Amino acid sequence: MSVRNCGRVRSPPRPCARAPQVLKRLKELDLPRYKFMVQCVVGEQRGEGVRIGCRTLWDNDTDCYASATFISDEIFASATAYAMYLY
Repeated sequence: MSVRNCGRVRSPPRPCARAPQVLKRLKELDLPRYKFMVQCVVGEQRGEGVRIGCRTLWDNDTDCYASATFISDEIFASATAYAMYLY
């Protein structure tokens, strides 16, 4: 992972800057009647636990999600893409 200098603090590139790109790719699938949502969370790795959640009305027969997580010594990043069928 490359590191860029942000003033006095060195930080990795923003992984969640890709959320709009993920959403665009999902929409290109052209799945009729599906609504997509992408949630990204980036945080500092400090040896503490974290929980990430989302609430929505869910239909196990038609709705789905995919999730990816990155963890290093300094940061963590989690991205989840949801696909919800509109009746």
